[in-house]
Amino acid sequence: SSGKDYDTCPVKQTLRRYGVASVMARNFVRVDPQISHEMAESVIESEIDWLLIEQDGLPEQLLSAVDLAKYLRANDAAEDERLDLLEIPAARQQLAGISMQANLQEAHMLLQQESVEALYVHGHIRARANRIYGVLTPELVESAYRI
Repeated sequence: SSGKDYDTCPVKQTLRRYGVASVMARNFVRVDPQISHEMAESVIESEIDWLLIEQDGLPEQLLSAVDLAKYLRANDAAEDERLDLLEIPAARQQLAGISMQANLQEAHMLLQQESVEALYVHGHIRARANRIYGVLTPELVESAYRI
């Protein structure tokens, strides 16, 4: 009656205990939709897991570095050619943002409500600046209660 959530589901209780920062993936790079072949190669060599594709400074989609590596191996592109990450055959995930202070239950609910496949974790570093700290996939959220 005081507005508190007394849901006793064990999964929800576990998710409420952990913050998004505890399981988010930090191996990502922010990129524009078009990148150089050289940049794509350096991303693969640096063992980055995710490419956060931004348009007009806002995160739009998430691309696995594995998909980019498969595309580069299958297609011999010229060194000076630019790659359009929105056009290559790959699984891209739609994104929504979540605050660094959120817990995993809030992340789980946001994934369902917004019908997105991944979240980017952001926080404010000063008055109008947002920093992206990591990415969160449903698999990472589920890993918290499968331990």
